[in-house]
Amino acid sequence: MVRVRGDRQRVEEDMPDVRPSRLLLSAALLLAMTSPAHADDERHRFAVTAERPIRVAFLLSDGATLIDFAGPWEVFQDVMVDGAGEPVRDIAQLGAGSTVRHPFTLYTVAERLDPLRVSGGLTVVPDHTFADAPPPDVIVVGAHRPSEAELIWLKRSSATAGITMSVCTGASVLARAGLLDGQRAATHYWFTEDYGRRWPKVTFVPGARFVESGRVATSAGLSAGIDLALRVVERYLGRAVAQGTATFMEYQGEGWKQPPGPPLPMPAAPLRR
Repeated sequence: MVRVRGDRQRVEEDMPDVRPSRLLLSAALLLAMTSPAHADDERHRFAVTAERPIRVAFLLSDGATLIDFAGPWEVFQDVMVDGAGEPVRDIAQLGAGSTVRHPFTLYTVAERLDPLRVSGGLTVVPDHTFADAPPPDVIVVGAHRPSEAELIWLKRSSATAGITMSVCTGASVLARAGLLDGQRAATHYWFTEDYGRRWPKVTFVPGARFVESGRVATSAGLSAGIDLALRVVERYLGRAVAQGTATFMEYQGEGWKQPPGPPLPMPAAPLRR
């Protein structure tokens, strides 16, 4: 069994204990990305912390669809920039004296801290509850069954977040919270017509890879969340950084390459943990 934890321990299994330095990255470190990181301030990252990290909260519950949150998680965690904010293009940039950093910090949020069983039987231990979750800049909502407490938290937190994004049928969660009223939205193609009937105030667009409506964005099903996450990276840090992330991931999809959208605001000040 693999237990995934997005905070201090990304993957826990029978592997050697690897403790990466905050100031020095090596090729061996990238080859061991699934090794656990134990320092309290590492939070899954493998480079120097951004001075003003962009906080990304992933909402989860039992039965959540794995790729809906794991796909965007991989995108945000793989964003690497140098001291000038340019994308990292070569492993040689990770040597001694490297200025490479990860500008996003990620965490999971659920109603309780009890282990969750998501699709395929994977067990995930949430990092935070709605009571103690740090205020997010980005909220990721995949397919899952929300509680009333979650809908309250989502509505409140989305009011101050830079962007709230849904993946697949996560659009129904946003619709239930009233975040899509009067907006166009995307969802899995199986549900476009049904959701249009259930939420007549929302215009669900068939065939759209993703739809952006102000500070809310919705994607089509499953793998489309990767494209929307890359789009969010682009809106924060520019197309070159998003392309560098896709290249590092060896992701060949082009669905995220839409006409430039409005940039998202960076955090105004360093965020407290």
